[in-house]
Amino acid sequence: MLKNWLSLGIIVLTLILLTNFLWPRNKIFSTQLNTARWPLSIKRHLQMAKTYFENGYEHEAIKEYQQAERLYQYFSFIDLSKTFKNQLEETKKIVYQRQRLKNQIEGWETVLKSKPYYRDVLVHLSVLNYQIWEDEKAKEYWQQAFYLDPNSPQVQEMGKILGIRN
Repeated sequence: MLKNWLSLGIIVLTLILLTNFLWPRNKIFSTQLNTARWPLSIKRHLQMAKTYFENGYEHEAIKEYQQAERLYQYFSFIDLSKTFKNQLEETKKIVYQRQRLKNQIEGWETVLKSKPYYRDVLVHLSVLNYQIWEDEKAKEYWQQAFYLDPNSPQVQEMGKILGIRN
C-alpha cells in the first residue's frame, strides 16, 4: 500500500516538474529556455535579442546580439548560404535602432541650439522622439513648431499623429 502511494507521488511530482519545464509562462521565459537548450545556436541568441528588445530590455538585447555575433565569428564557416549573416544584420538594425535615433536626436538638438526658431528641426525632433516612445518630448517639440507655424501641413500632420487637436 505504501509502495503504491510512493509510486503515485513520484509520478505526480514528475508530471509537475515536466509541466513547469515544458509550459513557459511568457515569451521571454520561453525564448530563454530555447536559448538555454541550444547555447551555441546563433539563431536562438538572435531570437532572444529580438524578444528582449520587443519587451523593452534594450541593454539585454544588445548583449544577446553581441553573443550571437561572437558565435558567428567561430561558426561562420558553416554559413554557406549567408543566412545567419543576413539575420545578424537584420537584428543589428532592430536592436541598435533606438541608439541610432538617440544619436540623431542629439545631432538635431545641436542644430536647434544655433537655430532655435527653425520649424523643420522642431518637427523632425518631434518625429524622432515619437519613434523612441518619448511622447512628452515629442509633444513639447511639436508645440514649439506649432507656435512658430500653425498652418504648416507637416506640423498639422504630426499633431494628428500625436493625437493633439488644434
